[in-house]
Amino acid sequence: MKFSLKLRPRRVLDRAEAWAGLMANLAMPGAGSLAAGRVVGYAQLVAAFVAFAITLTTTTQCLAWVSSHWAQMRDPSYDPTSLWGEEWRVFRWPLAGIGLYLLDMGWAAATSLRILRESRQQPGKLPPPLLPPRL
Repeated sequence: MKFSLKLRPRRVLDRAEAWAGLMANLAMPGAGSLAAGRVVGYAQLVAAFVAFAITLTTTTQCLAWVSSHWAQMRDPSYDPTSLWGEEWRVFRWPLAGIGLYLLDMGWAAATSLRILRESRQQPGKLPPPLLPPRL
């Protein structure tokens, strides 16, 4: 299988290609958009990689912080509100990375739904036959 980030020519896709693009966008935001010839796929890919990098690098710092405060947090006399400010400083960046990735997934899903809507309006293609009801 050959993989390329080269933009395909933009065209109206049939339903099977549009669904494959939706599944690709769910696996990696931007991949299905690029396959459908949408330039926005490059921005979606970059945003996904940035979100992944932010989450990965800052989560390691979070794990180090939790391991250094583990004994304090397991103490029965520990007040959970005593470290809220410090916890927020440590956990905000991984949460920001996760939030950016979720926004990017929504953006890619919206692009995929637009591509599906365009494929539905393609002339000359009949919808698949309905299956008879099971008795």
